[in-house]
Amino acid sequence: MDIEEQYDKIFRFCYYRVHNTDIAQDLTQETFLRFMSSNYKERGQQIRYLYTIARNLCIDESRKAKSEEFPEDYSDEGDGADKLIRKIEVNQALDK
Repeated sequence: MDIEEQYDKIFRFCYYRVHNTDIAQDLTQETFLRFMSSNYKERGQQIRYLYTIARNLCIDESRKAKSEEFPEDYSDEGDGADKLIRKIEVNQALDK
């Protein structure tokens, strides 16, 4: 198994899941640390094991993410410009 090639693939997998380069790099490093320190015996499925570790770490990371609440003064009333601004704010909050 070529570690460098798999490292890039695992990084892309993590980045696709978390959409943050720094977090994806951390998750990729943690994936390989756990893989190297495990007692995994050669069964011909090392790549599958790497992706399982990465997937579980990505799930754990998404659970840690804090959800932002709507402001108390949020309302759906107002003119078109106010609604557009609120819609942009909501989309930005959901992206975080």
